Amino acid sequence: MIPRIVVDTNIFVSAAITDRGIPAAILDSVAAHRCVLCLSEAVLAEYGSVLRRPKLQLETLRVEYLLKLAAEEAVLVTPTGTVTESADEPDNRFLECAEAAKADYLVTGNARHFPQTHKGVVR
Repeated sequence: MIPRIVVDTNIFVSAAITDRGIPAAILDSVAAHRCVLCLSEAVLAEYGSVLRRPKLQLETLRVEYLLKLAAEEAVLVTPTGTVTESADEPDNRFLECAEAAKADYLVTGNARHFPQTHKGVVR
């Protein structure tokens, strides 16, 4: 069975900075259909907002490639509930998405804002 994943924005930022390393490999796995990326509208909007921040000075072509990958390869889900488990309120959107997607994993480089597990989803 192909794992269903929700990917935190910091993984996308890291993959935009360099096409090497674990974050880029995770997104390469999405492109190669070795896992299924699950998104909600809120998560996709955050990706776009953060990746396009001028202070990050990310390469425009790389950002657009990653956003296109997300939009075209992801399964779009609609969360039906509100989660308040994370102290960092915007991170709750990722938990809501993972819950709605029945994701196997939430992939993040920011473990302190996410529980080890959330309703069957492993960080």
